[in-house]
Amino acid sequence: MAATALLAPLHLQKSVCYALNDSYVFDLAWVPSALDHNANALPQRLAVSASDHQIQLFDPVSLTAVQRIGFHTDTIHHIGPITAQPHLFLSASADGSAALWDLRLAGLAPKSLTPVQTFRAPNQNKTELYCADINSAGMVLAVGTQMAGSEAYIHLWDLRQSPAGAAINSNHGFANSASSPLMTYAESHSDDITQVRFHPTHEHTLLSGSEDGLLCLFDLTQADEEDALIAAGNTCSTVNRLGWFGPQAEYVYALSPLQSFSLWSIDNDGMDAIHQWTNIRNLSQPLGQTQAVVEFGINCHYNPITQRLFLATGSNSGQLQIFHVGINSIDLCQVLQGGHRELVRSVAWSPSQQALISGGEDARLCLWQDTPALVAGLSPTQPLSP
Repeated sequence: MAATALLAPLHLQKSVCYALNDSYVFDLAWVPSALDHNANALPQRLAVSASDHQIQLFDPVSLTAVQRIGFHTDTIHHIGPITAQPHLFLSASADGSAALWDLRLAGLAPKSLTPVQTFRAPNQNKTELYCADINSAGMVLAVGTQMAGSEAYIHLWDLRQSPAGAAINSNHGFANSASSPLMTYAESHSDDITQVRFHPTHEHTLLSGSEDGLLCLFDLTQADEEDALIAAGNTCSTVNRLGWFGPQAEYVYALSPLQSFSLWSIDNDGMDAIHQWTNIRNLSQPLGQTQAVVEFGINCHYNPITQRLFLATGSNSGQLQIFHVGINSIDLCQVLQGGHRELVRSVAWSPSQQALISGGEDARLCLWQDTPALVAGLSPTQPLSP
């Protein structure tokens, strides 16, 4: 089967401006529909972080801004939904804090939400948080930090032993600061920890990635870090993105922004490299009359319906490419262009797998769907008042 047939053709439906200032988009997270306190369905939202240290919530269909979240005071390195509690999403920032947000409170705070729970690394000096994740049971929060002195830390909080449960289940958006972490790992990595990802179904399994090039697999049922570290692999390059994929999430991908891309298998015997591509820029190639210009990697997406893994890459001029990833091959599916004028920083796929939203340094948000449409120019969106 040709790679172009593995993904329904995506077409530009809408392109809007994140804000009418110099801010540009950092990261995107599609927050699925959930139920409010009265069991009424909450709408899907697209969470967007930007260079102004703000998060805005958008309607993912109209790309209209509906809510501003102003809490962090420095670069927001991570935003993401929480599988176990779809009404929540998580953020982590260079200001040293992570925060939990409850979309059920959006109607009570029409202009700006307040976090229901905040977490801060236990250091006297501010330590940047580069990544965060919550396990499939919704009980454990993991964050990864920058190097502090000679160590980089993974901090773990037990949400059952913090004020989080009461705060999350309340009807008020008051932020409560969590107590000290339950556990801290400080010996497994020797550089900034850029990624932490819990296994989708094994709640005690945590994967981390770092600028030291290492992938570390932990069993959180073991209190001692040396015992908890059950496997490690060396990608030989900075880990910028990583994630689980496969029918049982038995595989892992690791992506460096400018160089390597690797696939790994995880089993009872540990972690084994399957394949490594040493320079993703070599993926540049023609597709029909279009030349795909690959200059950096963005992220991967696993489609649980088709059980296929896709890699998104981009060019400095705003072109976006989608590749299908096989065990030993990467094949170009589509080239998306005309939506962005500068490099694309993040992409988010819809839960239905039929739409893709991209955000870039041109401050544009672009909606791509598998339905042909004509887009007349670039449409500014109405920014929210501070």
